[in-house]
Amino acid sequence: MAVIKNVAKQEGSAVSFTTPDNVELIVKAMTEHEEGEETLMEYGCLLVEVLAQGNPTGAKILIDGGIEDRLNKASTVITNVRNQKYVVTAQAALSQS
Repeated sequence: MAVIKNVAKQEGSAVSFTTPDNVELIVKAMTEHEEGEETLMEYGCLLVEVLAQGNPTGAKILIDGGIEDRLNKASTVITNVRNQKYVVTAQAALSQS
């Protein structure tokens, strides 16, 4: 997820990564690792933020794919107070798009 996040930051790249199939994989990864792997949940949030930011179509695909449920779960899984902001920024990116 970290690599995809960095590549998706390149101008115009987020749109090409925000497909229903990719969103399904993000949701699946965040679901499978919701216990004992909060780093993956953090990277999932960071990736969602990058994919949704300024990408209304992508934000809709993320929402339709069930990412909001994963973000809500991440808010309870991420215990590092400093990194809890990742959930908030991902949710904000979804709502601004």
